[in-house]
Amino acid sequence: MSDDRQGSLHHTVRPALSIRARLMVLAAIVLVPLMLDRIRGIEIDRAERINAANQQALALVHQGVDAQREIVISARAFLQAAARAHAAFRWPIRTAASSVPAARRPSASTSPTGSIFNRCCGPAPTFSAITPSGG
Repeated sequence: MSDDRQGSLHHTVRPALSIRARLMVLAAIVLVPLMLDRIRGIEIDRAERINAANQQALALVHQGVDAQREIVISARAFLQAAARAHAAFRWPIRTAASSVPAARRPSASTSPTGSIFNRCCGPAPTFSAITPSGG
């Protein structure tokens, strides 16, 4: 029986985890809460940036709507004034546009020989040839 006792004394209890494994579990216990806090901070920052971008986009949309509304109001006012003038004077629109000097602007074109033709504004269009050589 003494041999049984001596054999059991030599048989020591081995730990379930090695020292390395225990150090890794301890490091995980320390680092996991810090990592979770960092992740939560990043998510909060991302949500704030998304909200700010959403507010900025919404403000730009409102600004665009206001600008478009102003354009529509201006166009409506112009068309109403044009309709009233047309009704008051009973002019065909082509006749009214041709009587305005700004409607007939000077134009220039080139011929196949390289001469530049300048069209002048007048009752009847006249052309004068200008050559690139100056003559």
